[in-house]
Amino acid sequence: MPLAIAATHGSGDNESRVVIFGNSNFAANGFYRLSGNRDLAMNSVSWAAHEEAKISIRPRSRQANHLFLTAEQKHTMTLIAFDVLPFSLLFAGLLVWQTRKSR
Repeated sequence: MPLAIAATHGSGDNESRVVIFGNSNFAANGFYRLSGNRDLAMNSVSWAAHEEAKISIRPRSRQANHLFLTAEQKHTMTLIAFDVLPFSLLFAGLLVWQTRKSR
């Protein structure tokens, strides 16, 4: 079953265009931003209005990612990032230096 049908009638300055969709749920508020529905709706309106220059695939907008941590998780991450990791790298460097020095 087709999702949409686009049709023209006439030619030149007397050309009429129409776009018919199976239903309008894809353009409803809950589905408007899903998988290109916005581009489909906007591009079909632009095509029907003879404004082909406005037909495009718009870039996706990035949404912010939030990280919610408890106090204990924050303390653990701080401990690892500022204490464990630097000292382990220092220890590994000293171990490599001592090994090469003893050869």
